[in-house]
Amino acid sequence: MTADDPAALVAALGRFGLAADRIAPISVGRMNRHWRIDAAGASYVLRRYVDLRSDAAIAYEHEMLRRAAGARWPVAHPIAINGASWVAHGGHRYALFPHMPGAPARRHDPRLLRMNGRLLARLHADMAHTTSAGQRDGWGRIWEEPPGRDAPFNDSLRRFGAEHRELASAVRRERYRSLRELARLGYGDLPDGFVHFDFHHDNVFFDDGRLTALLDFDSVHLDARIADIGSTIANDCAEPPAEIAPDAGLIRAFVGGYMEQAPLDERELRLIVPMLRAYRVWGFTFFIPLWRTKDAAYDERILGGVRRGVTQRLPSLDARAAAIERGLFEEADQVAGR
Repeated sequence: MTADDPAALVAALGRFGLAADRIAPISVGRMNRHWRIDAAGASYVLRRYVDLRSDAAIAYEHEMLRRAAGARWPVAHPIAINGASWVAHGGHRYALFPHMPGAPARRHDPRLLRMNGRLLARLHADMAHTTSAGQRDGWGRIWEEPPGRDAPFNDSLRRFGAEHRELASAVRRERYRSLRELARLGYGDLPDGFVHFDFHHDNVFFDDGRLTALLDFDSVHLDARIADIGSTIANDCAEPPAEIAPDAGLIRAFVGGYMEQAPLDERELRLIVPMLRAYRVWGFTFFIPLWRTKDAAYDERILGGVRRGVTQRLPSLDARAAAIERGLFEEADQVAGR
């Protein structure tokens, strides 16, 4: 019996006291696996956690969901069984969530991005008290090594570079460039706060203009708030249809909405473009250690992502950096009424 075998899922659901009428895979999420479950007239989502998540990291995520629900955010908080919010079966960890209503709004709409900027600022304010929980197990700031790794990133990069030397050299250069840039601009002095780190189109649901769900707290941890802003820009503010180059207008709309709720100071504004670069580099440090750990198709996705980042995404960011920063400062002045 494999973990993807329906019998394995049926057995895992049995731990939650459910007998499914229907089980259907959901093709969302880059790390965990998800299935929609219909049972006894209700709908749920079953998540199987990736192995690199520790028990403590899962517990932290579930605690943040409970706190968000307490702050009146529409989140899918885990369904507890015998006081536990996840179960182990067949060597995997599973959690069960209610299926949330609504759907993502249309992409690349400046008005909706501005609204999402306001929503992210509100989320940061409402979750500010959660810093008392400390840093999530295995996580750190964006310039630190990624979570759940047994070996230093440089070891993984050398292994990757044995087959793709030029790409590995470019990744190394971009990583050191990003570290120097963040240090020079004072990122290390910014305070920690709650970051969702996956606040993008696929995880923000609406119904008739009303927010109905904020999903996927699997990446929540502590970092400077501009790390969250940078991650959303990377995922939602690329120029259509290719979605490779950052779109200065979309970025301005999203950050402008954020500043309508919570002003950003000059240092934070100057760090937004470097933070977008840091997020791209963080992606390298996250996925390159997974090279040669699964199958050929997965390796091709990793290789394609690294190649696009090095040869297209980062050069296009360099080309548009000045225009993006200029637009952000103009937007800050406009929001402040200057």
